[in-house]
Amino acid sequence: MKKFKLFIIAVLGLSFLGTLAPFAGSMSTTEVISSASADLDYVYTDGEDTTDVTSAAEMNDDTSFDAFNEEDSDNQYIYMGSNSKFDNIFFMINGDAKYEDSDEADLTWQYSDGDSWQTLDVEDDSIENFMSIGTHNVTFDLPSDWDTYSFEDNDAYWVRVRNDAETTDGATIEQISARVLNIEVTVTTETGGTLSDLTSDNFSVGNGTDNRIYSFSNEGDGSYLLALQTEMTVSDYMLMVSVDAYLDQGFNINDITTDTQSFKIQLNPNGGCNVPFLDIDFHWGQTAIIDLYCRGIIEGEDGSFLVDHTITRSEFLKMAVMNASIDTSKYSYVDLPFSDVSDDEWYYDYVAAAYKLGAIDEDDHYYPDSAISRVEALMLLVRLAGVDTDETSTRFSDVSSSDWYASTVRVATDYDVVEGYPDGTFLPSRNLSRAESAVMVDNAYRAWVQE
Repeated sequence: MKKFKLFIIAVLGLSFLGTLAPFAGSMSTTEVISSASADLDYVYTDGEDTTDVTSAAEMNDDTSFDAFNEEDSDNQYIYMGSNSKFDNIFFMINGDAKYEDSDEADLTWQYSDGDSWQTLDVEDDSIENFMSIGTHNVTFDLPSDWDTYSFEDNDAYWVRVRNDAETTDGATIEQISARVLNIEVTVTTETGGTLSDLTSDNFSVGNGTDNRIYSFSNEGDGSYLLALQTEMTVSDYMLMVSVDAYLDQGFNINDITTDTQSFKIQLNPNGGCNVPFLDIDFHWGQTAIIDLYCRGIIEGEDGSFLVDHTITRSEFLKMAVMNASIDTSKYSYVDLPFSDVSDDEWYYDYVAAAYKLGAIDEDDHYYPDSAISRVEALMLLVRLAGVDTDETSTRFSDVSSSDWYASTVRVATDYDVVEGYPDGTFLPSRNLSRAESAVMVDNAYRAWVQE
């Protein structure tokens, strides 16, 4: 039996977008310096004039900029800002600075608390006063009072550095990158308390091109900051939290940027629900599949859920009826009009209950072994839940207000039971896979059944 790993799709809520396979994003035309997670959002130099050198600082190419190259160089700064906090700055230097008296050469590092500049306690100053060609970095602890500050009309977390000695020749800098803490995770327990003593060992990532956590900070009160790589050929990560005595839990993060994205994770005690499926680890439907299994809606014995296989009408109907907590024994007396549904079939009671409740229409055939489309499945869930709407407008380019299923699609999207596809379509006639069905059914439970 595998250890229970519970995942939460944390993009657009619990929506049907989670049923889509991860899609590749475009690779950035720039690359950050090795061991950094992102480019900085803003880089400026000042002296007689303040100069925006962000473009030169972020390009891993032949572009560069000069720093500390004026006569009054001890009054010049390099300003570095990011939309999120960062704890390590990397410099690629291709022209070394030269000082009138190298023995007196030193750097002053500062950060803004939102109102004024404060001394930044640099832990590992291997920048060598910009006197050595190559890649160098400087590391520091996150100041407790670090706050956003507006510099050159850019609100960001700012760090600046200056030389405290006169130069005879300034430094030439080809690139600056940073370890940007762009993910905030608050970890709570089932009772609402927080887990405030976790370490980086409790977090892991998958799916992304570079599956590692660049930096980690325990902010207290169950809040943690992590740095994930912003430039990837795959546009999402799966971040997992593992804590002894709790069920492993995680979520997808799409479109990694330098902006801080905040998520809240609730860990539940390990109650012994051991899921037997070997083909759902790090799958986008894993949360729903595990939830349905632990609620007794689906079964599994052979070690596979067959996530990509098409689901039949009878299989989906059973999931939907059980998900709605309907007692099928109350409908065993029902005579069905369907010539292809025999009373000795395993799905007879589910068809009988759904038919009596008006969730499926009268017809000569039910076609129990045929595939079920997205709108057919939605119609079943909406009718079983007893919800309806007169609204027929949707945001999908392939769903017209005149379509017979338009109101069904509308009410399902209003309740976050389904989403669409990245290109703005809904694909109403597309057949459902087993994983897509699990997500749709589980979303319906959270929207209409769960109290």
